[in-house]
Amino acid sequence: MPNFGRELRLAARTLLRKPGFSTVSILTLALAIAACTLVYSIVHGALLQPLPYPAADRLVQVWQVSRDGGRQGQFSYPNFEDLRDGSRAFAALAQYVSGTGTVLVGNNPLRAQVATVSAGFFDVFRTASRRGRLFADEDRHPGSAPVAVVSHGFWQRAMAGADPASVNIQIGDRPHALVGVMPPQFAFPEGVEIWTPREQHARNPHRTGHNWRVVGQLADGAPSPRRART
Repeated sequence: MPNFGRELRLAARTLLRKPGFSTVSILTLALAIAACTLVYSIVHGALLQPLPYPAADRLVQVWQVSRDGGRQGQFSYPNFEDLRDGSRAFAALAQYVSGTGTVLVGNNPLRAQVATVSAGFFDVFRTASRRGRLFADEDRHPGSAPVAVVSHGFWQRAMAGADPASVNIQIGDRPHALVGVMPPQFAFPEGVEIWTPREQHARNPHRTGHNWRVVGQLADGAPSPRRART
């Protein structure tokens, strides 16, 4: 049987005799462990850890596919409408787009990720607001008073937990009334802190305007696919 004590002593003496080699070896080992830990954290968060929504295994990200079978990516508004109105595979279906912008809360300018979402977006995740409400039908028309729903984290850090009904925020150059706060676990798309109604903006009628991502909740009886991605 190998003498592990003797081998450890020999390895220790070798490292002490060659400090430069020892430093490189230790740093290499530390980097390898850190890389493995990072990879596992990403895999655990993206693939192994369940999404924090009811019926999370029914969530899907939907993509357009070209006639030759290649993945084309995002949807145009008319193509989304055709899918929403003509398919029975989904219990709920919504489009969204997100980006980073300047948000003014009182006199405090902040950078935040803002998502514009269509009707049915929160239905896809079967999630209600933690405080206040979600978007109503009267919020979803061009010319409607601008409104926003914020994440629980944004509500805490930017508004110190104030009553949502008493807070107005400015997104870009437009003041918005804050109507609701989402639960702490709601985070879709990833990193988004503010949601606004898509229907307050003019509809793009062109099928070549592939500007929208689409997420859906499968109807009962439809096979379970891969989970939705941000």
